[in-house]
Amino acid sequence: MPAIEFERTEGNLMISYLSDRDALRIEGGAEELEVFASVLEEFGDEGDITAHIHVEHVPGHEYLSPRTEPLVIALNA
Repeated sequence: MPAIEFERTEGNLMISYLSDRDALRIEGGAEELEVFASVLEEFGDEGDITAHIHVEHVPGHEYLSPRTEPLVIALNA
């Protein structure tokens, strides 16, 4: 994916794919962005190139918006 866009807004984190720009957009409140950044940092620190994480909303999720598009993140060696 050529681009990832971040925007600080209010409320829960929302992840969407912008097909017109082939970009991933991540927006949300400062606290929600910080939590997501921590999740990514911990995942990256593990260093397991066979691992992946699923980022998707489930009812009652503490920081993801219900409008978030499901995302799978994997490390690339």
